[in-house]
Amino acid sequence: MVVLKIHYKTKKLEKILTSDRLIKKEYNEIANKIMARISELRTAENLSKVSHLPPVRRHKLKGYRNRFAVDLSKKLSLSFLFNG
Repeated sequence: MVVLKIHYKTKKLEKILTSDRLIKKEYNEIANKIMARISELRTAENLSKVSHLPPVRRHKLKGYRNRFAVDLSKKLSLSFLFNG
């Protein structure tokens, strides 16, 4: 089984987003949503396995090549670059 490899923009962000404790400390009320989306990305075999339906709603970001986002709330999303 092939899984998507996640690269983080900074080492600090990688440290936070790879630790449930640090995610909860840093992002408080949306921590569970962040952990769920990251878990979904980690286990996806390809981009089609990342849900495009609400409430998650994977969508391509306009003006960026191969950059997508998944919604965390009405105002926040988690963006990612897909190199596949």
